[in-house]
Amino acid sequence: MDLMAAIGFLGTLITFEEAGKSWLQIVKEKIKNKEIDINKWDSNDPIVQRCLDRFKTDMRGQYRDYIFSTEEVDEIISDFFNQNKNSPINYEEKQELSSIIRNIFHAYNDYTKSQMSSGERTLHNEISVTKEKLMDKLDWIEKQPRRENIQRFLRSVENSKEIELENIEECINGEYEIDRSELLKTIQLEGERLISIQGNAGSGKSVICKKILKDKEYVLATRAENLSTVKSINELWNCDLEDVCQWLDSKSLYIFVDAIEFIADCGNNAFLILQELYRFAEKNKNVRVITSCRSADSSAFIKVNSKYRIKSYEVMDLSKSEVDKIAMKYPVIFELQKSKKYSDLLISPFYINLIISGGFEIEKIDEEINFRNIIWENIICLKNRCKKYNVLQSDVRDSIQKIVFERAKTFSVGVDSDIVGSDILEALRSEGIIVESVGKLRLKYDIFEDICFERYIDKAFESCRGEYNNFFSKIEKLGRCIYRRYQI
Repeated sequence: MDLMAAIGFLGTLITFEEAGKSWLQIVKEKIKNKEIDINKWDSNDPIVQRCLDRFKTDMRGQYRDYIFSTEEVDEIISDFFNQNKNSPINYEEKQELSSIIRNIFHAYNDYTKSQMSSGERTLHNEISVTKEKLMDKLDWIEKQPRRENIQRFLRSVENSKEIELENIEECINGEYEIDRSELLKTIQLEGERLISIQGNAGSGKSVICKKILKDKEYVLATRAENLSTVKSINELWNCDLEDVCQWLDSKSLYIFVDAIEFIADCGNNAFLILQELYRFAEKNKNVRVITSCRSADSSAFIKVNSKYRIKSYEVMDLSKSEVDKIAMKYPVIFELQKSKKYSDLLISPFYINLIISGGFEIEKIDEEINFRNIIWENIICLKNRCKKYNVLQSDVRDSIQKIVFERAKTFSVGVDSDIVGSDILEALRSEGIIVESVGKLRLKYDIFEDICFERYIDKAFESCRGEYNNFFSKIEKLGRCIYRRYQI
């Protein structure tokens, strides 16, 4: 219903054409002196009566048999004051006049009903009830898209917590927790909204991020590779994030992008999505963004980090005192500490975890390079476990490379499980070599992928026999993904 005419008619009523006085004071005086009998809509003052008659005639002409709802009267009052912004009235006067206007429209509703026959009044009441039901239905329909959007958002929050964050292991051997309380306390006290957790491979960056997000109500998490596959940040979690922020009101939304080093060489699109994410957070002060990134690759993000004032925190390698504490619980680490050749291994929580949980024999562990070869053969390719699943190690090795290279070439968060045979898939799943999310799979640790690329590049280099052009031609067949791995 167009209410503009009613606002105009209201203006003619309360002006009364008396020059030199405020229209508010005139109305207040008329009401006070009972010169306007609201209930009877008549006045002894001929000037006032002409205005009342004009108001009634104009309103009846425009809104014949129309009864104004409470919401419509409130809208009229709001628009009326907006059209009279320069009138010298204070808050109390505004409240008083609002009450007067409500009385006018209540009286007009009574006046309209008095002009109806009993049959018309009955029909009007039935129509009013029907209209109210219809408006409730329309309101429900209008709110449906938001309900569906919030439902998609909440499903993404559930997946982020139960899959993405759950896949991050917090403890060595599932039981020993490294004390990172000082770093976590610093991050909490500084309260930055846009932060980057950096450190060497296997230092525990993702674990720090998981601890920051622990017990947070609304968390959206994704692997960085997903940024290269979407056209907007809404596609990352299949919901309208602007609408989500309005729904959250002042509640915080935490967004976690893990391992952004993987988009360092995958083209501009991923960087544009990352920047869109930061712009979204700048616009909405209840949004916090956390990323993890290897220190060696952080230079690729210098411009972005500077532009959006990203605060970086470094997860340091393990100190001697920290390794000493671990050695007190695990004899294998205590024995390895005795030789300096293992020092590079014992600064990494990742390697310490593999040594302890993998049941390695000390005499078979050499310097880091040889140890990574043992990881490849014994852990990733299941050297001593293939018979258990009735599969060949060569087939496992081929499947591992297929998973790693296909994922890297497409810059995707994972590959379809059907590219791997069912027996091998079951073996990799049972031994904890792969993780799965939303029908996609990848190797559990990024370092496992690094080792796979190392093996491939080393073999290609050995086989080229000094023909370096052949070497580069071979590895370049994997596409842009090979550049960063070659640098590693």
